[in-house]
Amino acid sequence: MPDVLRSVAEWSLLGALLCLSLPLPIHIHLAALGLGCGLLLLLAPRPADRVWPVPVLLSTLAFGGLTLLSVAFASDPERALLSSLGMLPAVLLCHTIAIGLDQRGLRRLALTLTAMAIVAAGRFLWVAVTHPGEHPTVWMDQAGYVQFSIPNDLLFLCLLSPFCLHWLCSECRFRIKLIGMMAFLTVIACIVVYQSRGGLLLVLGAFFFLMLQNRPKRMLPGLVLLVLAAVAADVAAGFPLSAKFFDPVSWSTRLPPWLVAWRMFLDAPWLGQGPGGFSLGYEHYLAALELPAWVILDSRHIPWAHNLYLELLSERGLLGFIAFGAFALSTLKSLRRVTERTANSVRPPLLGAVFGSLGLALAGGLFELSLLRYWFLILLSIPIGIQMAYSRQDEESTHA
Repeated sequence: MPDVLRSVAEWSLLGALLCLSLPLPIHIHLAALGLGCGLLLLLAPRPADRVWPVPVLLSTLAFGGLTLLSVAFASDPERALLSSLGMLPAVLLCHTIAIGLDQRGLRRLALTLTAMAIVAAGRFLWVAVTHPGEHPTVWMDQAGYVQFSIPNDLLFLCLLSPFCLHWLCSECRFRIKLIGMMAFLTVIACIVVYQSRGGLLLVLGAFFFLMLQNRPKRMLPGLVLLVLAAVAADVAAGFPLSAKFFDPVSWSTRLPPWLVAWRMFLDAPWLGQGPGGFSLGYEHYLAALELPAWVILDSRHIPWAHNLYLELLSERGLLGFIAFGAFALSTLKSLRRVTERTANSVRPPLLGAVFGSLGLALAGGLFELSLLRYWFLILLSIPIGIQMAYSRQDEESTHA
């Protein structure tokens, strides 16, 4: 009976994650996620040793503590607190994965992430097909997602793509490989149709990394075929993505929010303006900038800096930036140790996909991702939880 209950709890957690790929209200996903995590933590056996590596735990606590300090000194503490609450379900999910999922559960999780890519990309492509001639921004509204509002939010799919590619690189049944291939090609098609330059670069980078690591002989031919397929799709659509890539002026749209974020950091260098402070002060700081004539100024309100690292500096200051850097470095170092210890596993673990997803998250932070985006925090917590689950399992097998 306990095994049945634990299986139910596991599937409820995976179902909650799948809800994130559906056009549902966020509170439904939060309720399902809380239920799944709570049940799995209640039924999972207590680990014999610590789950969180000490450097990762200390840097996480430091970042959380500095975030609270930044909230306390923000000009609008209530808004800053609400803007940072998305960290809580992300930490809960990470801890639940680390404690509650065994090898089979982690495999199911990877399949769920692959299914999420198919469902979300399929939904976006369906909207584009049924509403021809509209702008991608209009398609994003028509898709009905609360959490995805602009084409670059399709980086959500990019962070899932390493888990789709994992099945092509691992020893598994042919139908599973076929599902992984279908998911990855659907993601590529969606990104091209919605004209996301950053998304295309990241997903091609994911393919390059995973294939170089696991199938180096197939990497170059596969990469060439993917680029040709993307170019062919862009040609069929009338070169919209190529026009964005080769228009130097369009790249300047990131400059105003970057300069605003830097000015905010200079005004509050230690703890920043507080979470959400960029959105609160954007117009005020923008009005004081003297921009060159060739810079395109987006007339819309911009709620985040379109650069994760400048956002950290502007909203959490130098101390928060250093704590996040320590967290990222300690996580990658812990992942490398786990990868080295499990290198001789009979079934290659998901650690290549984990490394790829974390790498894409850090790279995507250079031009788009934000800690204000709930879906980004969730997708950031999943690979970290997976690597801690593998670390726990390796420690338990060593002591057995």
